[in-house]
Amino acid sequence: VILASLRHQKSKELEEGSSAAKAITLQKSSTSSSPKGKSIASYKIPYGGWFQYVSCPHYTTEILIYISLIIMAQNIKCTSPLIALVLFILLELGHSALSQHDWYHTQFKDYPLDRKAIIPFIL
Repeated sequence: VILASLRHQKSKELEEGSSAAKAITLQKSSTSSSPKGKSIASYKIPYGGWFQYVSCPHYTTEILIYISLIIMAQNIKCTSPLIALVLFILLELGHSALSQHDWYHTQFKDYPLDRKAIIPFIL
C-alpha cells in the first residue's frame, strides 16, 4: 500500500512538472519575437512569459522535464546512467544558454541586466 501510494505521488509530481514545462514551452512559443530567417537587424529582444526571467526558457523547460524523469525513475535500476545523462544535458544546455545570453548582451545594448541565462534569479 505504501509503495503504491509513493508511485501515485511520484506520478502526480511528474504530471505536474511536465504540465508546467509544457505550459512554459507553449508560452515561449507564443512570445518569441522573430520568425526564422529574419536578419539580426530586424531581431528584437524577446519579452513576456518566462523571458522576463531567463534568456532561454526553452532550455529551462527541458531541464525541468529531465528532472521529472529522474524523480520518476528512482525505483528503476537505471537511475545512475539516467543521472549521468541528465548531468551531461545540463552542462550542454547551460553552455548553450550562456552563449545565447552573451550574444543578446552584445547585440542589444538595452538588454535587461536582471535577466539570467537559464535558471531564474541564479544563472
